[in-house]
Amino acid sequence: MTALPRTAAAPAAGMLLMLAAMGSFTTMDTVSKALTGGYDPIQVTWARYTFHALPMLLIAGPSCVRRMAATGRPALQVGRALALLASAVLAILGFSLMPLADLFAINFISPLLVIVLSVVFLGEHVGPHRWAAVAAGFAGMLIIVWPSGDGVGLIGGLVAFGSALFWAIGLVATRRLEGEDPRTTLFITALVGTAVLSLAQPFVWTPPDAAGWGLMVAMGLLGLLSHSLLIAAFGQAPASTLAPFQYSQLIYGLAFGWVVFGDVIGARPLLGCAVIVAAGAYVWWREQRIPDRSIGQ
Repeated sequence: MTALPRTAAAPAAGMLLMLAAMGSFTTMDTVSKALTGGYDPIQVTWARYTFHALPMLLIAGPSCVRRMAATGRPALQVGRALALLASAVLAILGFSLMPLADLFAINFISPLLVIVLSVVFLGEHVGPHRWAAVAAGFAGMLIIVWPSGDGVGLIGGLVAFGSALFWAIGLVATRRLEGEDPRTTLFITALVGTAVLSLAQPFVWTPPDAAGWGLMVAMGLLGLLSHSLLIAAFGQAPASTLAPFQYSQLIYGLAFGWVVFGDVIGARPLLGCAVIVAAGAYVWWREQRIPDRSIGQ
């Protein structure tokens, strides 16, 4: 996400807002997983985007919409939006194949994938410490998805990895969009996703019942709330302070998965989760310990 200026920084408030944002995102993902039991993942993703975008358009009004749509880098904005769209579709498909916490854990390799992509696309130098963290993150993912005999774990793991990869591509594109208005980035992301997914609906549409419509609307509104809380959090505290709190989503995922879906995570997947979190936390710790050095450490 593009950095926002902090007017009255209050780190404690930022931390609480970040925890609330992660809880809201997890609630939205729980609703998404519930909907995949009766609807195609592409239809579920369409609902997430559409009922996120419509309230934003109504609240903003025509004049604000015109300002939000103005960008000096349309190709990069659209490319970023398509990458995040692919990530969302694969994530929702993954919800139908594996427990919430497993998918969240695999998605946490995204910051490590950003390191790899930064070398390929941004020409940055990466040293042995970060390469070791990347290797550890991949090892953790393999521990989670190690085949159990039915093949679902491996397929779900590949889908989750694809989601993490496209999310990392979106993060790299976000870095290239530094200086763009964050509202423009959010608006274009929602607009592109809604437009593309709407074209696909005739091929996947299942008429929702009243409960289905209610959950779809709730999912979209939760998305809007989640992003609003996230933006507010970054307005109160630096990204470096807030980064570790993203791992609270794994705790939320374990709790929601157990309460709502009866998911019980075994020792081996928990070990994989711990390895991925430790690898990401190590990269964060190195960045805090050596803030004036390049990514090459």
